Amino acid sequence: MKQLMNASVVGESGREILYWSGGYGFLLTTEVEPGYWKVEKTPREEAIEWSRKKLSAAEFKETFAVA
Repeated sequence: MKQLMNASVVGESGREILYWSGGYGFLLTTEVEPGYWKVEKTPREEAIEWSRKKLSAAEFKETFAVA
């Protein structure tokens, strides 16, 4: 699931993909079974925490412009 409502992929980890969509904010998708995805709107703070845990330091820094 690489495309979602014109959203940009923030990061991927296993069966989870975090997206950013200007109109919807952060969306966390989880593959529940092949071809079926659960989509949840995620607050910014939770998206940042997910990213810290699941992405490399370089990916996190690039995504959130953290020095």
